[in-house]
Amino acid sequence: MSWAEVQILKNEIAKGTRALPLIYIVDTDGSMGGKTINIIDENELFLHTVVFPRDERILPITLEYLCEWEISFQTEYGEVYRYTIDVDKVGGVIFETRNPVGSWTTSSDSVLIDMIARADRGELNIFDYWHVGDEREVTLSAMAATGVGESHVEQTVTLVLMHAGGKTLNTPTESGRTECSFIVGMKDCLKEMGYINSSDSNAGGWSSCARRTWCNTVFKGALPVNLAPIFKQFENKTSAGNQSTVINTDVDWFALPSEIEIFGSTPNSASGEGAQFTWYKTAANRIKKVNGSAYVWWERSPYASNTTNFCQITSNGSNSSFLASRTYGLAPFGVI
Repeated sequence: MSWAEVQILKNEIAKGTRALPLIYIVDTDGSMGGKTINIIDENELFLHTVVFPRDERILPITLEYLCEWEISFQTEYGEVYRYTIDVDKVGGVIFETRNPVGSWTTSSDSVLIDMIARADRGELNIFDYWHVGDEREVTLSAMAATGVGESHVEQTVTLVLMHAGGKTLNTPTESGRTECSFIVGMKDCLKEMGYINSSDSNAGGWSSCARRTWCNTVFKGALPVNLAPIFKQFENKTSAGNQSTVINTDVDWFALPSEIEIFGSTPNSASGEGAQFTWYKTAANRIKKVNGSAYVWWERSPYASNTTNFCQITSNGSNSSFLASRTYGLAPFGVI
């Protein structure tokens, strides 16, 4: 049935020229194909269980009598949606379905997962709903001191949408898109501080440092199990360290930002380590807190002028560098 036929159907129902009590379930966004739908009357006398055809946009269901009917279906992520429809006239009513959408800040995990999946399939323009600067609170599980010198308690952090696009995905999305939707980073640092390397060396740069391994294993594993699947591997460019201007390309799940990604310039690091995130164009956003107080935090950029330092951001938001073994704030980012 075409959309023109939907309008004809609406007119026929309004005129009373259709004689049966019906629900016409209209799939407005193409998301219902293959879903199992249950329809039950208010007295729980009749139950209809149907599968919405994948190649149709309208599904008519003949009912036994006029009353309120509950329509329910389950998303592929396990969340059940229920709607009460008053079938109050012969000829039926039209029920238009669409997968739920919502904000980055307040939507349930399952809605976020579904929206990302639909965006990856090319069915949803995520930028209509989410924007740079949107924040979401997430609880990270405790992290053991694996490969680094510090452990982390369970804690709630604020994840910020820091940039639209900006990183090349290691694997294209289902629709063939090769750029991420958003870069997602921490508004402030974790409660516990850590080093980049256990020794004062930047040789090998980000590629071979202890903190990179931790970001891609320990930190990644601390994400809520429901949200972890929305994050994707991406290509990450950083100098090889040891005063080299060679740029390595790594594939990361999570990383620390580079100097240019924060400041938009490279007074202390090699050129070629990415581009400034929109979020950090506001100078105040470069200041991060550790346990409620502004503090120094690490970048992934090796300091270009010696072999011992990595770049960092001071407590007042300025760029600097210090020895790789010193412990400072940690604020990884990922992409969705």
